[in-house]
Amino acid sequence: MGAMLQEFLAIAVLALVLLMVVVLLLTILAHLRTATPYGGTPQAVGMAMVHLARLEDGQRVCDIGAGDGRLLIAAKRACSKIQAVGFENALGVWLVGKLRILWSGQKVRLLLRDARKFNFSRADAVFLYVGPEMMRSLLPKFDRELKKGARVVSHSFRFPGRKPVKVEEVSTGKKVKKVYLYRW
Repeated sequence: MGAMLQEFLAIAVLALVLLMVVVLLLTILAHLRTATPYGGTPQAVGMAMVHLARLEDGQRVCDIGAGDGRLLIAAKRACSKIQAVGFENALGVWLVGKLRILWSGQKVRLLLRDARKFNFSRADAVFLYVGPEMMRSLLPKFDRELKKGARVVSHSFRFPGRKPVKVEEVSTGKKVKKVYLYRW
């Protein structure tokens, strides 16, 4: 019986390691596909983004490149009656985000999907932490879909050819990050 248990445990450990390798590879491929590496939003930057968005009860908030869900959680804590949904296409990061949301107790949705396939016509505010290529690809989509007055708050990256309504510099200790507010 001891030998069978050892064999079972060895197979289970091997299966877990293989699963972790697959998740890691899928995560890397997702980041390569969107040319946006994962980098968590520092707390001070997240708070500045939530503040700039001026969230109100009943509004729908979307986070593109939601990563581990920390910005969705912060937005929900700041305004508990919003509907918050995030998009992450990297499996490993999405799994971490699902766990973080579960532990936070906040009612937010984190979807494992490409945000470019979502219709943003009902969004009141959109958070972004994506690279320049993704910003460029989102611009015509936002022009078609976002309602008048919708707010888009971007961490570090600007829309090409579009002037932000406001730019805030946020100290993260070692660096100063910029947060851009746009109105549609």
